[in-house]
Amino acid sequence: LALLCPAWAMATPRSIHVEWGYTPPSEPAVTGFRLYQEGVAVHDWAGPDVRVGDATVDLTATITNFTLTATFSDATESPHSAPFAFNPNAPVTIKFVWLKHGNRPVPTNKPKGVRLR
Repeated sequence: LALLCPAWAMATPRSIHVEWGYTPPSEPAVTGFRLYQEGVAVHDWAGPDVRVGDATVDLTATITNFTLTATFSDATESPHSAPFAFNPNAPVTIKFVWLKHGNRPVPTNKPKGVRLR
């Protein structure tokens, strides 16, 4: 499946609101969370207890995929959440949810929250 963007479409900076659920591992300690847009890190939130945040991202008229990771004190990251295909023209909320598996969280395919602000 390929999504194409017309050459005339311009990126538009938009503020989005993101919400997520997370069960942290016992070790290493969670230091924050990182939002990815089409595989590129676009925003970090600091703190192990943060579960909501706002970010400004560039959107076009096409669908954009977002994922979320947890960052840890040993400079590693959790696996990416399941991607959420965000359409800036559709009223939708994206939510990211992880399940704990062993000592690392495992992303589920149940997104939990991103919306335009």
